[in-house]
Amino acid sequence: MPCPKRLLVLSAPDDAEAPFPTAVRDVFRPLEALGVHVVIAESLDDAVQEISEHAVDVLVVTPGAVNSGAGRGPNHEGPTLKALARRLERAPGLDLSAPRSLPPVLVVADPVDPIPAVVAGRCLLDTAAWDIVRRDAPPEELLLRAEHLIAQAESSAELSRVRYQASHDDRTGLLRPGPFDERLRAHFSAAGRHRLELALVLVDLDRFGEVNKRYDHTVGDELIARAGSVIRMSLRAEDVGARIGGDEFALILPYTHKVAAARVVSRLTGRFRALSGPPPRHFRGPGAPGESMPSETNSIAVSASLGFETFDGFDIDTPDELRRRAEKALNTAKSRGGNQGVYYRNIQSPEGREDQPVSDPGLLRPQTRSTDGDPSREESAPPSRRADDPPADTPFVPWRQERRG
Repeated sequence: MPCPKRLLVLSAPDDAEAPFPTAVRDVFRPLEALGVHVVIAESLDDAVQEISEHAVDVLVVTPGAVNSGAGRGPNHEGPTLKALARRLERAPGLDLSAPRSLPPVLVVADPVDPIPAVVAGRCLLDTAAWDIVRRDAPPEELLLRAEHLIAQAESSAELSRVRYQASHDDRTGLLRPGPFDERLRAHFSAAGRHRLELALVLVDLDRFGEVNKRYDHTVGDELIARAGSVIRMSLRAEDVGARIGGDEFALILPYTHKVAAARVVSRLTGRFRALSGPPPRHFRGPGAPGESMPSETNSIAVSASLGFETFDGFDIDTPDELRRRAEKALNTAKSRGGNQGVYYRNIQSPEGREDQPVSDPGLLRPQTRSTDGDPSREESAPPSRRADDPPADTPFVPWRQERRG
């Protein structure tokens, strides 16, 4: 098992007065003789700073820290470890996308009253790996439990990586088709149960096969990766994006009616066009081996066809029907030459003629809303702007300028 290199001990002023041996550092000095660097933090602020600035293998919480303030953090932030987790979430410079911010935690229990330590540990069940040890345990047991916690945390992290790789596309970081289908069914069921609005958008890159034929396959891979970044940039926290085929993508937009969905489609269409331009110079063209591609004559025109359909909570029977309609709208956009979005319900107008593609949300009739439940007082609802919509003139980094990290 891996041996801890850096141990952070969260103590409290009353630890020296408790039956806990003389001083906190004296307890862990044998571990320092084994090559473990022990750092003492006497407050939550000190602990947050240490975890933020250094790689801490194990956090040890002493009985005094567990019992301080009757097991509550300062300013009534809740149990000490919960308060520490919240402080870490707000600390600058941390990767907030990580499922856990706390290192593995070893809670030291007072043999006379172990309940506070047990309660402190249980509050970490969904936050970090943890274990409990008596304060009179020998240093060898402390070290053994710390090693076990590190191994447990590494196994958990590896399992999380495997699960992520199984559900997310390697090239784009978006969901794979299987998990996406599950999310679509779940969102459709919730929308139907609560009468919520839902939009499904399907995307297909135009003439992607020609890019692979004309250039090295790495150009096509790069284009797919950047198209995936366009999708991710357009997602709210509740939205779902997926790569469902070679050059096909899909978005689930909960709580989104047709006008807002049309705006998203229009913005996506423009962002895909903004990827156009010469590929990076390190890509090779169809000329002689090792010959640089003359970017002025090898510009890549990028565009996409988009089709979308909306669900108001009761007007479509199944998620399969919702997807079938979105696919028909997508096929219509492709048959019209691509570089546009089409709303399924605009394919055939009431007058029996084909409608225009949805390149402007104004092509959709505004919805109406009832005032105080009185149908006679219905008024036009202004097109709602999604909470995280960027300004209309927000530029997207073009193909010729963007660099992958």
